[in-house]
Amino acid sequence: MKAIDTQTRRVGVVGLGRMGMPMCARLVGAGFVVVAFDQRGELRTAACELGAGWAASAGVAAEEVDVLITMLPGPDEVSEVILDVAERLRPGSTWIDMSTASPAVAQAIAAVASLAAFDRLTLRWVAVPTPLGMGA
Repeated sequence: MKAIDTQTRRVGVVGLGRMGMPMCARLVGAGFVVVAFDQRGELRTAACELGAGWAASAGVAAEEVDVLITMLPGPDEVSEVILDVAERLRPGSTWIDMSTASPAVAQAIAAVASLAAFDRLTLRWVAVPTPLGMGA
C-alpha cells in the first residue's frame, strides 16, 4: 500500500463542532496541511492554535484543498454551503460529507453537486451521513 504524502495533501475541514475540531486536530497531528472553516468565527483561534490554517468561507476552503471534509450539524447548514463548495472544488478533489443528516439529504447533495460541478470536473464525492439523534 502506498503511503500518503501528508506534506503535499491539503485537507479542508468545514464544521468545527463536537466531531470536526477533534478531526482537525488529528489531521494536523498526522502532518497534513489543514485548512479549516466554521460559521462561528470564534473557533478560528482554536483551529489556528492546533496548527490549521483558516479559510474565509467553506467555498474558499474547497478551492485550497485536495480533500474536503464537511462535518456540519444538520441539513440546513449543509444547504448553506453546498453550491459554494461544489462550484469551487478543484479538479481531482475528493469531498467527504460527514454531516449530521439523513441519507435523503446525502442524495440531495449528490444531485446538486452533479449539476453544479461534478459533470465538468473529475471529482469524487463520498457521503457518510451521521444519523440524526445519535449521542456523542
